[in-house]
Amino acid sequence: MTIPKEIIRREISRRRGRARAIKASALARLANVAQREIAVIALELQREGFPIISSKQKPFGYFYAANREEVEIYLAQLKSFRGELSARIDAVAALVPPAEPVQMGMF
Repeated sequence: MTIPKEIIRREISRRRGRARAIKASALARLANVAQREIAVIALELQREGFPIISSKQKPFGYFYAANREEVEIYLAQLKSFRGELSARIDAVAALVPPAEPVQMGMF
């Protein structure tokens, strides 16, 4: 595990429960990484089995899930985001005209 990743894991592990969330900007300062890297590192840690979740509502930030309710709220947040992404994909795909069928000739 890289040093920044370990710093982030350790700091978030001290934050059990949504009320103790830590903002990405604070994590970035502590680990000396760009703020946009925090989400990438948090996802890596989730994939490794750490119960890290985040909140898009006050209090904002990352924390260790303290109970099932927090996990369910996070899952609802992710599912909503998935729906928003799907709508964006459909909107952008609609901008591209359908491809012309390929005419196969005789060789």
